[in-house]
Amino acid sequence: MLENLISGLIVLLILSGIVFILVWFSRQKKRVEFCHTSGTEIETTVEKVPATIVISCEEGEVLQPVKGKVIPQERIPDDLFANEILGKGVGIEPQEDIIVAPYDGVILFIADTKHSIGISGAGNMNLLIHVGVGTVAMNGDGFTPLVAVGDPVKAGQRILRFDRNAIKEAGHSDMVVVVLTNSDDYKDVKLVV
Repeated sequence: MLENLISGLIVLLILSGIVFILVWFSRQKKRVEFCHTSGTEIETTVEKVPATIVISCEEGEVLQPVKGKVIPQERIPDDLFANEILGKGVGIEPQEDIIVAPYDGVILFIADTKHSIGISGAGNMNLLIHVGVGTVAMNGDGFTPLVAVGDPVKAGQRILRFDRNAIKEAGHSDMVVVVLTNSDDYKDVKLVV
């Protein structure tokens, strides 16, 4: 009788552990929701990305949108970005292939070639996230937007998947460029590298 009770308790503990693990993993899977503004399904998985601030100004902060090494703007291998023609920003040598929203905002545009995304955030901060240098020539191959124009996004939400190997095989740099395109509108823009 005592052996049956102990065996039953052991089975109950094992089953409880299995249920806990299954529930935990099911919550880690991507969630897909219907976006009322664009009429599309959007992936709303929130990633654990570095909570590193890469750009800040009086209106808010821009978090690092991809894991990797942050480099100064002047070291970006494209004069358009390196010379601040499009605004102040940073480069990131990515370690992964997922771009996440660097702040809460709204998707302003997605390039036809899918390699860049624009986001508007607090205080009308307009951000360009450009994946790769010269990747416009890939005509969208290797890039998968996970949102649509007009979609609201939360910081850490996946917004773009890209294939680092395809970019390198095409002979391009996979550097991710993050630029505050209206940085001239703010008095004190700080770049953190």
